[in-house]
Amino acid sequence: DGTLRDPSSLKSRFLRANQLWHSDSAYFSAAAKLSFLNGRVIETGMQGGETQWADMRAAWDELPTDKKRLIDGSVAVHDMQTSRRKTGRLLSTEERAKWPPVFHGMVRVHEETGRKALYVGSQATCIVGWDERASQELFAELMGFATQDRFVHTHKWRPGDLVCWDNRRVVHRQVPFDESKYRRVVFRTTVRGTAPDVIDRKAVDEYARARAA
Repeated sequence: DGTLRDPSSLKSRFLRANQLWHSDSAYFSAAAKLSFLNGRVIETGMQGGETQWADMRAAWDELPTDKKRLIDGSVAVHDMQTSRRKTGRLLSTEERAKWPPVFHGMVRVHEETGRKALYVGSQATCIVGWDERASQELFAELMGFATQDRFVHTHKWRPGDLVCWDNRRVVHRQVPFDESKYRRVVFRTTVRGTAPDVIDRKAVDEYARARAA
């Protein structure tokens, strides 16, 4: 009806996870391939609200050799609950059943180019075979490296803008803005991708046994 959504509402808190660095649909085994954003309503004078992308292929290329050796071939658990917890909106029992944890390699090989890219983000929960605290410390280190200014592009929205990107190569986030003051309507379309080609099934099975114990 044109009124602004309450920033403290459950939906607002759920969507606020978009302000964390992520790759679309990483909580599915077949995560998003391409995404499109169309800026429908972008209010004049709004401070913030930009979208940023970080080039995870360039970050992988520049990552120190010892870190490449550490993570290449490793498997991470991705869980939507992890990102939503950071914004204070836990998933319901029904949502947990709909979006269970999934597994992705920490290094993704692009299907078309054959190039490698880091594959981590706000939904990465732990590395299979590691405890969660150590995993989160490494995720934070990797994301801090990958989101340096030299790897990041920032888009200032104008009404009608259409932007597309490849989720297999980049992560993105929404820059925070005053949701109680400004109208911002952006439509997203995603193209379903394919499940990772190579996953260490032994590691996954060990993780499942450990969680059940």
